[in-house]
Amino acid sequence: MQMRPAGSCPKRMVMGPCGGVRPDGSCEVRPHPCVFESPAVWAEPVPPVALRSLPLSTGPLILTDFSSEPYSARMLTSVAATLAPSCDAVLVGEHQDQPGFPPTLYASMLLAAGLRPWMTLTCRDRNRIVLEQELTGLRQVGVDAVLCVTGDARAYDVRPDVTQVFDLDGTRLAALAASVGVTAAVVETPTAPPRHLRGFRLATKQRAGAAAAVLNHAAVPTVAAFMAAAALDWLLARLAPRAGELMIDVGAGVGGPAAYAAARTGARPVLVEPEPGACRAAVRLFHALVVQADARALPFPDACADVMWSLGVLCTTDGPQSQLAMLRELRRVSRPAGRIGLLVYVAAAPELDDPPEGNHFPTRGGLSALLDEAGLQLLDQAEAGDLPEASPEWQDRTKAVERELQRRFGGTAQLSEASKQSDRIGHLLRSGQLSCELMVARPR
Repeated sequence: MQMRPAGSCPKRMVMGPCGGVRPDGSCEVRPHPCVFESPAVWAEPVPPVALRSLPLSTGPLILTDFSSEPYSARMLTSVAATLAPSCDAVLVGEHQDQPGFPPTLYASMLLAAGLRPWMTLTCRDRNRIVLEQELTGLRQVGVDAVLCVTGDARAYDVRPDVTQVFDLDGTRLAALAASVGVTAAVVETPTAPPRHLRGFRLATKQRAGAAAAVLNHAAVPTVAAFMAAAALDWLLARLAPRAGELMIDVGAGVGGPAAYAAARTGARPVLVEPEPGACRAAVRLFHALVVQADARALPFPDACADVMWSLGVLCTTDGPQSQLAMLRELRRVSRPAGRIGLLVYVAAAPELDDPPEGNHFPTRGGLSALLDEAGLQLLDQAEAGDLPEASPEWQDRTKAVERELQRRFGGTAQLSEASKQSDRIGHLLRSGQLSCELMVARPR
């Protein structure tokens, strides 16, 4: 790996930014903006992902942080005995102000105490040779996974006599771990700037060799947003928005996909959203330019937009005539050579089993007729189910989390209603009555 560190990153990172970026976008080490305006892209060969040690389908549902008195075998054994009945595995951290046993020795002691350890390995205190030694040792003792992290920089008053190394960063360490047969886990912080690109950064770590991820301060909707990136990338690759082009997002919600597109391409998004609460949230979260309006009456002049998209909105209108009106508005506002992206839930038959309220799903034939009548030419199409998706193991984990939410909050009206709507959509997708279609069109 010969990639070069970013010029002034104090951690010598190549695959930045780290998770320590401050809310204002500044570096955690020095009082200046983070040198990574957007996540670095993995350009090296993709190593094989090591799943030998970590069968994710039987992996831990409860991964508990392990903390013990440094260098105390007695306390380690005591804490292990306390935690063992309540968790499936433990995550052992490495802190800048509290060194402890070497990871290989630490893991051996925890295994002997009856725990399944996930060991953290930081780049802060080890050069590459020592990292290779520890990875080989951890593979030899049989740990489930190694959490590969760059590591926090030390505070100015913590061991100022010790050099901070940073030969590698967390992403490159994950690639090294996978290349020697160790299951590499990585960490991501969805709440750290740039928030809208943290999903892309996690995908980059996966491409580098990561097989599992630990998300800091992440709720289920945050994880769902990460998983949606594959569909957005398919559309962006075909819409090909260029820097400075006007991109209108119709039915934009709180603006996450538009912010993602802007960061990836440099396009200038304008959001259209009928719900005032979502408009306010888009401004607050992404500083977006938002217009409160209905998709069937867009407040824009003819032929003004270079790129438009509408994600999951067509089926929320109140029937074919409203859908046709919306598509005609997309055509009117698009430039003659413009591109229009659609994500549409499509029905396999006119009648569906218990569809969610307020939705009208067109059939494939009906959608084709609507596009034709609206004056749109279909350029490309894919079914979202054919794109890279969550593995069966991840889906099993998702179901386990849903069961736990039901156990804890099943008595609330809010979760009950949300579960009903979600179950209806899920049933329709699983049974083949509904599919999620991605389309790119242009004015005819």
